[in-house]
Amino acid sequence: MKRTGVLLLCVMLAVVIYGQNGLKHVWQSQDYEDAQKKFDEIENLYKKKGNKTWSQKLLDAFPIASDKTIKHQYVIKCDTTFSADIISNVLSAWCKIKFPDAVQSNVGSNEHFRISGTLRGVGKTIGAYGTYINANEEIMIDVKENRVRVTSRIFNYIAGRWNGAEHTAPGDCYPVVPDAKQKDSHAMAFINCHYNGLLTVSSLIKYLNDNISTIKNDDDNW
Repeated sequence: MKRTGVLLLCVMLAVVIYGQNGLKHVWQSQDYEDAQKKFDEIENLYKKKGNKTWSQKLLDAFPIASDKTIKHQYVIKCDTTFSADIISNVLSAWCKIKFPDAVQSNVGSNEHFRISGTLRGVGKTIGAYGTYINANEEIMIDVKENRVRVTSRIFNYIAGRWNGAEHTAPGDCYPVVPDAKQKDSHAMAFINCHYNGLLTVSSLIKYLNDNISTIKNDDDNW
């Protein structure tokens, strides 16, 4: 009798858990998941071989954009429908949390907005002629019903050196240009900028899944 009671309790708990999970709506992007898997595989294979080799392999997997920027763009979709206004409000809150010091602006409407900021210390070398690199980052978010397109772009390195600052597009630096100067610092910057671009997308997907409404009103069809 005890076994029957325990079994019944387990079944009831499973039904409750399944029912709660069934109310959750899933935001995901297969293209992003494939890109993150590719990045992780390259890291595992080449990190120990040094940043120059690692960055070269990343370049093979993630070619530089035609405008010489480091670019990641993914469409994130949901398994149910939410209005563009609801999604935009949630993402606006995410922007303020993720980029508290960045400049956020709407582009025409609440469904298109841009965040501009600086990634600090993405690359560096030490010594008498050391280099410290920041990167100018731009995040573009476009919202439609049931989906979001996020674009992360690194369009400029700012290299601070003993003789002043230098602004350079990633496409004009190593590893894109094999004979370019400052190979070590730019290899590190290239790796970290790709890492941060993917991390931004991961953060956005997680925030959507954690914060957008998860309960559908069954009494709304009247």
